[in-house]
Amino acid sequence: TCLSDENAELVTRCRRSEAEGERQREELAQLDEVREECDVLHRSMEEAMAMATGMSDRVAQIDQDHREEKDELTERIADLNQKLVKSAFTQKQSDEALAALREENDILTKQFKNAEKFYKESLEKKKKTKSKTKEEKKQSSRRKTEDKRDAKIALSRKCHSTMEMDGNERASVC
Repeated sequence: TCLSDENAELVTRCRRSEAEGERQREELAQLDEVREECDVLHRSMEEAMAMATGMSDRVAQIDQDHREEKDELTERIADLNQKLVKSAFTQKQSDEALAALREENDILTKQFKNAEKFYKESLEKKKKTKSKTKEEKKQSSRRKTEDKRDAKIALSRKCHSTMEMDGNERASVC
């Protein structure tokens, strides 16, 4: 009976061992499934990490491109602002120069009109002077003629009278 008890105990142990082996095989099968799932998850995670790294690189590149574009635009805006300031300054100078030229033009126009008026007045005076000069020449010629006539008359009067020369000598002048 001892042997049969021992046999029974061994059979029980064997059955337990078989059940335990079956349970372990099931657990190993489940463990293999879990490993496969882990492997799939691990691969998916690696792919996600690669994508995330790629996305990170892309985001970093986009960020870099954005900064460069921002710097370029900031520089262009600064250049355009400088050009605008220069243009406004140049416009102001042009306006001031134009105002000065208009003022100078007004002055020159007045001077020209005055000169033109003076010229016309000079021409009129010249015409009057020519007329006066002709008239004066005529009068002068008349005076000379009259003076000559008066001189001849005076001379002829003197011819009839005598003049004293060198003391008591008398001579006749004709």
